[in-house]
Amino acid sequence: MGRRAVPLAAPLVLVLAAALAGCTGQVHLRPGPARPAASAEDGFPLRKGDGLHVVNDINLVLPEGWLALGSDGCLAPPAAAEEAGGEHGQGDGPLPCPPAAMRLRFNVSDGGSVSRDDLGSDTGWKRPNVVCPGSVGQVGSAVPALVKWEKGEDFELVSGERVEQTAWRLKCEGGAPFETRLWLVPDADVALDVAIVDPAADYDRIARSMDLSRYTP
Repeated sequence: MGRRAVPLAAPLVLVLAAALAGCTGQVHLRPGPARPAASAEDGFPLRKGDGLHVVNDINLVLPEGWLALGSDGCLAPPAAAEEAGGEHGQGDGPLPCPPAAMRLRFNVSDGGSVSRDDLGSDTGWKRPNVVCPGSVGQVGSAVPALVKWEKGEDFELVSGERVEQTAWRLKCEGGAPFETRLWLVPDADVALDVAIVDPAADYDRIARSMDLSRYTP
């Protein structure tokens, strides 16, 4: 069984947010009015070890062990965060965003980078960062082939926006199949995506925790 959700009252959430702001460098971190300052019944229930994070006025929850790499919406699960830190070493500038990280993207319809048509398409997975594992970052990165397209269940954020999601199962020559995922908030023109899914990471919980009540497109 998973860990039991622990609802936090508004004053405690505000204190927690202030403390996290000091240790993460997010000076203007503020819980959104819809989540998680609301009660567990009408807000997003927090678990022990959760952290509050904000990117461009979008509030979300990072489960224990997740790490925000930089300030541009790169959210790495525990294994990917540890690997990125170990490979990068110390004093080499910002950590690279690993392929298993969740990327928060804005104004995604500009230039046609992500659209609603992608969610219902066998080719909607074709984003520049979706390449075969082991060839990430290489010149002439290997391109995978589609195994299966699966439309996920849409859901509503506590701030009222509708989220549509899709996953694609892909394969590479000589390698094991892997999954890539995309979540789109059409009304806000915001998307979350993962190039190479880590099966152990709870991406969906982060997507469902988003609070866009302070966000202005």
